[in-house]
Amino acid sequence: LRLGQTKAWRVFAPAGTTAFIFMDWTSNTGFTPLPGFGSAWLMGSSPFLLAGGPTFGGIFQTNFTMPNLPTLVGFEITSQALLADANGLAFSEVDSKVIEN
Repeated sequence: LRLGQTKAWRVFAPAGTTAFIFMDWTSNTGFTPLPGFGSAWLMGSSPFLLAGGPTFGGIFQTNFTMPNLPTLVGFEITSQALLADANGLAFSEVDSKVIEN
């Protein structure tokens, strides 16, 4: 992620899935195994809900603009999606990005 730049964040999931993208500082993440959800919740106890909505053509996409705050350079942000469909809930794998100038 670069200061002041907008990036598209995408979740790939089957049609009919609703995706919720959460993010937090990597230092706030943790490991919470939840059997039956396909993976573990790694976002800790109070992540920020970036966006949520249905997939279209197997993709849910939202844009995120990194604030132009030089004091954030070097910090790392982690994101994970919660996926909901007719079969229940599941978690995506996580993604992490370092904030750069």
